[in-house]
Amino acid sequence: MTPPAARAARAALLLGTALAFWTAGRATAAPRASDASSDSVTIARILDLLRASDSTVCELAGRALADGYGWGGAPSDNALVRSVSAMRRHDFAGTPALGVYRAAVRDANRCVRNVAVQVVAETDSNAYPVLAALLTDRDAGMRESGALGVGTVGDERAIPALAKTVKDADLRVREMSAWALGETDDVAAVAPLAAALSDDAVGVRVAAARGLGNIEETSAIDPLARALKDTSPEVRRTAAWALGQIEDSASVRPLAAALHDSDAGVRATAVWALGQIEDESAVAPLAALLRDADPSVRRMSTWALGQIESRSAVTPLTQALSDRDVEVRDVAAWALGQIESPSSVSALVPVLKDPAPDVRETAAWALGQIESADAIEGLKGALADPSQDVQQTAAWALAQIDDDRARTAVSQWGPFSRNRGPHPRIAFEGMPFPMPMPMPMPEPNGGEYHVRVHPHPHPHPHVRVRTNVHVSSEVR
Repeated sequence: MTPPAARAARAALLLGTALAFWTAGRATAAPRASDASSDSVTIARILDLLRASDSTVCELAGRALADGYGWGGAPSDNALVRSVSAMRRHDFAGTPALGVYRAAVRDANRCVRNVAVQVVAETDSNAYPVLAALLTDRDAGMRESGALGVGTVGDERAIPALAKTVKDADLRVREMSAWALGETDDVAAVAPLAAALSDDAVGVRVAAARGLGNIEETSAIDPLARALKDTSPEVRRTAAWALGQIEDSASVRPLAAALHDSDAGVRATAVWALGQIEDESAVAPLAALLRDADPSVRRMSTWALGQIESRSAVTPLTQALSDRDVEVRDVAAWALGQIESPSSVSALVPVLKDPAPDVRETAAWALGQIESADAIEGLKGALADPSQDVQQTAAWALAQIDDDRARTAVSQWGPFSRNRGPHPRIAFEGMPFPMPMPMPMPEPNGGEYHVRVHPHPHPHPHVRVRTNVHVSSEVR
């Protein structure tokens, strides 16, 4: 077992053993007045175990105990911890167990202190003064924990103090403060976060860009546009993501420039952002990226063009239907279905014979969206496709076309002829709308998540989740 895996196993064993006895006792016995006291004793014992553990084991187990504080959000300087899923914690509000956590908010152990701060912030409605006081402590570790706490609360009262700690001499304090400012979701946090984009540390600049994306204020566009030229690809990716969150046409020009970035991840995220903004002026630069060497960039570009829904994108998208990457062809067919231009029918009909069933199915769906009689013969042929899903989507598509030839084809299709209804169009009215929807969602520090609802005229459309999470193997 590798050292990181061994640490993870020890963390699971450490926390799991303690929680197993606690959970078993609660599950096998009727509720008792002493349960709350038992919980507090158990939590105190677990915190003692965490104090005795090395920092990685403590943080892994602690995040599970505290419902994964910061997972996917608050910065962590431990790559292994960032990759660990959180589990639910017990609700300690109003119980003696909360007092155990409150007593640990100034614990000398960083991990135990941060666990305690997170639980107190989430469960104690009177926690803010206690947590805010940590921000002015002489000890840097206490200030970091204070930023974690007020960020978890998300209270805008902390912005003046966080505006100071985001300039702290300690790196961890600055990074956590930048994260906390973003969690306030308040326009007053934009200025200190914009200033933090010039910090010497990459982690602080990433946290600042992410915070500006969370706040979604147009006043952040200019500083984020400058961050698109940062020396760090991670900062540039996060800045592009943030501009996509803001969704303002003023971001189109700097994002279009970022389409030429040397890093494929930056290019793909800039494409995603342009797809979020949906400005027609982005069509030409996005169409140029359909020739990008990286298939993820080409896939994202086809999706963005489908989001914009401009007929000026039809020609480049029809060319993408012959891309060597099956997912590019699939999303290109979807995008043409979004645009619904009759001029794309002649290009989509041959795609009904694509080697990939997913592509054939999406092409059938797109032709149903366009509702052109020119697609009838091709869709009739797809009723005999080897894939039942393609057959059903082709039948649905024919039912959308107001033409006697389409109605006849559907009425003679095997499944329909065996279970004939009064009229093909009526027979298909009750089917759910088949919607292939690629939804790229780049998240800073978390890779890219692609969610696609597959086009099935079935009661329960398939949902596919593709994830490419890039996590460093370095454990600091």
